Amino acid sequence: GGTLSPWTGPELDKRIAMLPRGIRHRIPGAGHAVHNDAPEAMATLLAAFIQSLPADPASR
Repeated sequence: GGTLSPWTGPELDKRIAMLPRGIRHRIPGAGHAVHNDAPEAMATLLAAFIQSLPADPASR
């Protein structure tokens, strides 16, 4: 515990690309993180959001 998301650069871009269009607007703080060019914050937000989803769509 206590570790930030390991996602960086390309991996984070890949995760973002996998999200449905517009979903980033529903992730609290995500727009701010993007506009402020804060990849660590974005990774943390995305990690928390994706972990909150019921299942990984790519695994179906």
